Amino acid sequence: MTRFSSRAPAVALVLLAAVASRPARASDPAAAVSYAKDVKVILAHNCYECHAKDKKKGAFSLNSRELVLKGGENGPNVVPGKADESDLIKRLTTDDEDLRMPPKGPGLKPAEVAVLKAWVDQGLKWDEITPADIATRRPQNLKPRKPTVPPGEGPPVDRILSAYLTANGVKPGVVGDEVFARRVYLDIVGLPPTPAQLAAFAADASADKRRALVRALLADDKAYADHWMTFWQDHLRDGKKDIGTTDIFKPVTGWLHHALLTNKPYDRFVAELVTAKIPKDQMTEAEISGQEKDRQKALTDPNDAEGFLLGQLSGLERPRGDQAWQVQAAQNIGQVFLGVQLKCATCHDSFIDQWTMRDAWSLANVFANDPLEAVRCEQPTGKRFEARFLYPDMGSIDPKAPVAERQRKLAELLTSPQNGRF
Repeated sequence: MTRFSSRAPAVALVLLAAVASRPARASDPAAAVSYAKDVKVILAHNCYECHAKDKKKGAFSLNSRELVLKGGENGPNVVPGKADESDLIKRLTTDDEDLRMPPKGPGLKPAEVAVLKAWVDQGLKWDEITPADIATRRPQNLKPRKPTVPPGEGPPVDRILSAYLTANGVKPGVVGDEVFARRVYLDIVGLPPTPAQLAAFAADASADKRRALVRALLADDKAYADHWMTFWQDHLRDGKKDIGTTDIFKPVTGWLHHALLTNKPYDRFVAELVTAKIPKDQMTEAEISGQEKDRQKALTDPNDAEGFLLGQLSGLERPRGDQAWQVQAAQNIGQVFLGVQLKCATCHDSFIDQWTMRDAWSLANVFANDPLEAVRCEQPTGKRFEARFLYPDMGSIDPKAPVAERQRKLAELLTSPQNGRF
């Protein structure tokens, strides 16, 4: 892998603020209710499937306060300030199976109903921080981007940082040898220098000793590989085979360390992970007999990288829908190599960004011999989406092609020089 490459992986560490129902609302109806913090998450999990974005069953939409007040086919559903007179609340609490909402599932918890009642009683306040259309449809920048390096002498990174520091009136501080040595050791090899190494560096009278130390540490291939193992093991879900009861999961530890040690180019690194051979016990008989030759050709070389696709949850004896290894692979590929978060969209159309169940399950089905049935919040939907790349404008994947060919095409799209997300 090319070290310090400008094509670094777009690893998106998306931190979602999980908003739980607040029992205090039930006992304290006067407490101020926030739509953004308290109400939206309840509606999203229970109502958005039928009444949000482009779905308006019964002509009722939750996309805005105006549309909520407008109501549906039978007129207004909400009377601001009067929850007990609002059809919305009545439909959430009735025992009549023909009228209750949502029509399937256990229904809302008492604490959730209390939050919605308080929201209506308080006038249906709508404190959306960012308009939904803007927040969920922010355009994706797919064009390749290169940093502008200021003119001058020295390494590009130093010139970029120097320009920033100068623009902000910050003068670089000077540090002593001990501090410098500790910093570069930790940054490059992930370990502090030993007392002997520190003493030797401090005693060195060479004018160029700092540059020489950096070069020496960068030349230590094993230390570099050992240091980056932790980072990549986390992102590739590598670890011990101790989850579940089956013997499917295979760690990629050996393959990963060798890739780092030999400085495998990043595009080849990713391609080998995505096109790794899927074990026969994860294939149908027809796929084994009809596609094995094509599958072997898809490999850049024989490797043990399939553990990345299968993931640790492949060891579960009876995984639920979103725990299928194909779905887990789609989530991880999206997050690690494209910087997008698909975990919400594997259970329901995401209400925090643009991704839908179709997007998430279509990417998962790149690895499935037959399209998997999409499962919404552990409930089968009966829907099966054809294999497709997240960004159709960049290229397509033939859903009828053998799985190995789909894997190869996915790797090609991911690592394309035209993919600005990579």
